[in-house]
Amino acid sequence: MIKTLTEQSFGQLLSKKSKIKNFVVLFVPQWSKTDYKHVKTFEQVSEVLKTKANFYTFDIQSESPLVSKYMIREVPTLYIFDNENTVVAYTLGNYGLEYLLNFVTPSV
Repeated sequence: MIKTLTEQSFGQLLSKKSKIKNFVVLFVPQWSKTDYKHVKTFEQVSEVLKTKANFYTFDIQSESPLVSKYMIREVPTLYIFDNENTVVAYTLGNYGLEYLLNFVTPSV
């Protein structure tokens, strides 16, 4: 199951050190209808890998401080964090199920 993060809950997630699982965050703007297909693909990936990582979406806004912190220049953008909150991989732009599975699996 994918959970939705807010700036506050994202901050709380990052404040917890040494999680049991890695986690994957899809930064996607709510206003962009073309990105809903990516959320559906992300849901499929989360179902396949749900025992290995936690999955989240984040409704990114252009004025969010996270845009500059994580250098989000294109949406959707996907970040993978290890269990100590370090970014281990990221990708941006359009991607399909096969690409995402091949990208996420080695990092979780």
